[in-house]
Amino acid sequence: MCTSCADKKYSCELKVNSLFTERGVNNLDTSFTHYLVLTNYEDECFNDTKFVEIANNYLDSVFTDTPVGAIYFTKENPEFDTSGDPDYLNWQENRNKFIISIYYCSKPKTGSNCNGISSIAIWKNGDPQVVYLH
Repeated sequence: MCTSCADKKYSCELKVNSLFTERGVNNLDTSFTHYLVLTNYEDECFNDTKFVEIANNYLDSVFTDTPVGAIYFTKENPEFDTSGDPDYLNWQENRNKFIISIYYCSKPKTGSNCNGISSIAIWKNGDPQVVYLH
């Protein structure tokens, strides 16, 4: 991780753009997976806490007709393919471009106190490594 983002070898300046929104169902509630592209992403500059902070800021900007079930952060890549079925991302071709995904609980279930993040996964070589599970 970047010990000093003033370090000239890492810019640590990030731009977040919404790329794609995919409809899904989470515990019988409709929710959407939001794919965000990170421009100027450097592994050395970001940690799980920073991703949660960016995700929380993004949640504040989402319209109520596309409630967030998950946010996937992806590296900037002009070949990130959302062609094919316009409602679904081609997972097999794109999963190696994921950096981290944050999953959210839908409405709290009876007896459950989960009303925020349900899990976080860091993606390595196209496979998710769960680092937090509610």
